Amino acid sequence: MSAPAEVGRPACVAVGERVSVGSARGTVGYVGPLPPGGGDGGGVWVGVAWDEASRGKHSGTFDGVSVFEVDVPGSASFIKLDKLNARKDPTTTLLEAVISKYTNRDLQNTTKSSQVEVPGISRTVEVVGFARMQDQYYGDLGRLRVVSVDGWRVVGVGDVEEVRERLPRCEELDLGSNLITDADELVALLVAMPNLTSLKLNGNRLHGLTKTQARSRGMQELGLAATGVSFLEAEKFVQAAGGVRTLDLSENRLATDGLQRVQVRGVTDVILRHNHLTDLAAVLYAFLDAQRIDLTGNLLSTLSVSEDNTVLQGLVLSSNDELPLPLTVESVAELKKLLSLVSLQLPMCGKQEVDDASRANVLAALPQLQVINRSRVTSQERDDARVMLDRHKAGLNERRLEAGSGIASNMVCLQLVIQRASGAPPATCHTKRVLRTSTVRQLKSTCARLAGGAQAASMTLHYREGESDIWLELDDDVAQLKLWDISDGGTVRVLLGDH
Repeated sequence: MSAPAEVGRPACVAVGERVSVGSARGTVGYVGPLPPGGGDGGGVWVGVAWDEASRGKHSGTFDGVSVFEVDVPGSASFIKLDKLNARKDPTTTLLEAVISKYTNRDLQNTTKSSQVEVPGISRTVEVVGFARMQDQYYGDLGRLRVVSVDGWRVVGVGDVEEVRERLPRCEELDLGSNLITDADELVALLVAMPNLTSLKLNGNRLHGLTKTQARSRGMQELGLAATGVSFLEAEKFVQAAGGVRTLDLSENRLATDGLQRVQVRGVTDVILRHNHLTDLAAVLYAFLDAQRIDLTGNLLSTLSVSEDNTVLQGLVLSSNDELPLPLTVESVAELKKLLSLVSLQLPMCGKQEVDDASRANVLAALPQLQVINRSRVTSQERDDARVMLDRHKAGLNERRLEAGSGIASNMVCLQLVIQRASGAPPATCHTKRVLRTSTVRQLKSTCARLAGGAQAASMTLHYREGESDIWLELDDDVAQLKLWDISDGGTVRVLLGDH
């Protein structure tokens, strides 16, 4: 989320603060009257961008005017300050959460001093067995190797040195789904805990990474999914960790442009699910040591590879809706440069003949493949693929390719113009190939992805052919697009409702 608006900051809540209400987490983007500058007569309102976009009612707007910005359209809402304060969940530090979860609760109120005062006695009394009690209270923490405080509303690490002293053997630490924002504090924690091999920060919202400290010992796993980090920040995290084997950067709205000047070394497993990446070659170049890359739910439209890669063994491409199906021999031919590729998970459209055609064509182009869509390639499939490739080179049609041709003839190229009903921000245009037999609901889902997670239910779609002045409303979600006789070059205007 971009720099939030600050209008009158009451001491009890701050712009940029992470809040938890029930099971919902969000970030405060605005504090002040509504409309802004309208005086305090209507009370103080708090604008919150929710992590779960479906909880929102608008995009930080009030009466059509933008009050604060959000990353995901439709993820914001306003709530009265007093109501928010009454409903806010209490927060905690990392060590407080660990103590609360893992220690003997009967001892949590035990004094930390062996000297106590007893009413009616003029001198202090030594507690018998205090050392044993203290060891039982804190010693439990010292034996922990796996610590998880996922969803405990942790707002910060607290005293890093104390955490290191209390958790000296901790190897795996899960801080996911909390309210942490200070990235530098987490880097300090990484450096202070040399035994840590796994750190999961998924679901926090991190910013302010400036530290350049680094551990001497690397880690097995670093989870940065849904944290809002950029590729450059992720690279700094990996460097601070002294190297990482598995890196999870899912759901960070990462785009291909962010890969410029980034080269992350040593990472063998890269998880990039549900981002906005369009260029496979750029991803491979940024992660040269990657053996497995998961690109599920991105925007890849081609599988071009500009650099040889001799270490990649697995590639997941599911739910890349921009990839035309079925995949053809030509569309995957450049993957031959991935010399050791043994496993490939392909997009599937749910039509058996199309999915079979994709599998056969891919195997014909990439005979080194051993696993496709988690199914091991049989010797018979490999023999069939060789025959298919020979026929393909000879310009002949094979039965599976004919199935693909039938699908291709059923596809049209449309211009999708996506804009908000209020007219702001400016409309965005996308060229998209779709099946005429797709339903309106399926087209809305595609538009929702292109609009950065907008709610499909609030969309209104209109279609016109060529330069016609007549717009037809696509008003039946379960109807196929061919009902409106759509054709190549047509335009679909997509209006996103303002909530």
